[in-house]
Amino acid sequence: MASFYSSYAKENMFRDNLRDGIDELLSLICSIVPNVGSEAEVFGKTGLAFSHYGFSPENNYNFLKVYPGRIWLYETADHDGYGAFESLAAHTNYDFRLYKNLRMMDLWALAEHELAENRPLLVATSEKTPKNGEIIKIEKEGKTRSWFVKNSSEKKNNITKYQVTFSILEAKKQAPLPNIVTIRQTPSALSNDAKFRLERDVLLWAIRHNKAKTELVYDYTCYFMPGLKAYNTLEQLCSHERIEESQIQNYLRDHMKRLAFRRKNGAEYLRNLADRCKINTSFQLQPDPLKEAALHYEQLALIIHQLLQDPVFKKDNWKTAILNAAKWDAKAIQCIENALK
Repeated sequence: MASFYSSYAKENMFRDNLRDGIDELLSLICSIVPNVGSEAEVFGKTGLAFSHYGFSPENNYNFLKVYPGRIWLYETADHDGYGAFESLAAHTNYDFRLYKNLRMMDLWALAEHELAENRPLLVATSEKTPKNGEIIKIEKEGKTRSWFVKNSSEKKNNITKYQVTFSILEAKKQAPLPNIVTIRQTPSALSNDAKFRLERDVLLWAIRHNKAKTELVYDYTCYFMPGLKAYNTLEQLCSHERIEESQIQNYLRDHMKRLAFRRKNGAEYLRNLADRCKINTSFQLQPDPLKEAALHYEQLALIIHQLLQDPVFKKDNWKTAILNAAKWDAKAIQCIENALK
């Protein structure tokens, strides 16, 4: 493990700033791609509504020797665990594919082809692009190539222009928009019953995820703390001697905001699923425990909402809120488990 971290240390493997994650990318997909379902439906079927990850350097061998002072990772916001694009593709008539670290020549060819076919082309975040967006236009003038990106998460839908000058050498360098998501229509191959079995599988994964102790994340070759264990990492941060640092407090605020957003969508999804189970008894899920789990998720989201209202970071209040959120999360998971019996 030490040799792995050493080989990547010079490449700034872990980022130092807040930026959009998988949550914002799925929300963007819901807003621009027709017939993928509501935000709550998408978050539920992809497992993101039940997902939660934290990071503890003590659980990663030799990590602090290579990354001294790194006691949290923003990358926990990017990791969806269940496989968001694959699961969403199974429920829709679309294939979602993420291309990473594209060269300029590859980005231009891909954008030219996808836009000519009138297909949406999304920008996933990177160090160069902290916000997700949609490529709405490209321009070519001499050796100059330009991409125009609309950031749908901004209130004014600001359009950013990315421009480079092509040469043989420059074309092989990393693109200004290195991470791209293509969305292509495909025939639906799954029956409604098959799709429901996938939804049931997500619930089973949610139980395993929240009861797991660690999860190896291959992209970084380190362990994340999944599910309920993630709360331990948040409590440890609140008790850390560096808790007064604004960067750590900003990370905690962003982390909890995302968690509340996921659980709020989870509550809506479970309530809708319970209604469907009443109509179709072949689903073999108990609707009442699902509705009870939804109430617990709403209580969790409310605790976080109240916590974030105070602009002053008070570590004792945060520790209490984190413990309470963990309690409601555990109750929700128990209800989901009861619904499967």
